[in-house]
Amino acid sequence: MKISDHYAGFPEKTLVVIANHERARIFFAHGRDFLEQKTFAPSQETSDSDEPSLFFQSLHAHMEESLQKHGAQSFLVCIPEVHRPLFQDQLSPALSKKIQRIIPKNLSAMDEGPIIRILFEG
Repeated sequence: MKISDHYAGFPEKTLVVIANHERARIFFAHGRDFLEQKTFAPSQETSDSDEPSLFFQSLHAHMEESLQKHGAQSFLVCIPEVHRPLFQDQLSPALSKKIQRIIPKNLSAMDEGPIIRILFEG
């Protein structure tokens, strides 16, 4: 998806993580491009979906892998306020430094257009 000229866009390569406690959608954003890369969810064979802390540990590992794969400089994370402490408590210091901003909202069921609007307008 292309970001409207109404918004500034992303001057540097950024990975946008839209998560709740069960799944995460990962977008690559640079300039006016906003492209969904992957939906990350624990497999059916594990009990990760029953335990948010295990899900966040897996998500953090995936985030670090995605940084290297896409050459992104930073993250923007949207996660419900209720899960924010658990998400942040398990962050490695290196990954924590790469997070530009955490937006305390559950946007996981939204389409790209409304997500972009909330990212830029709050």
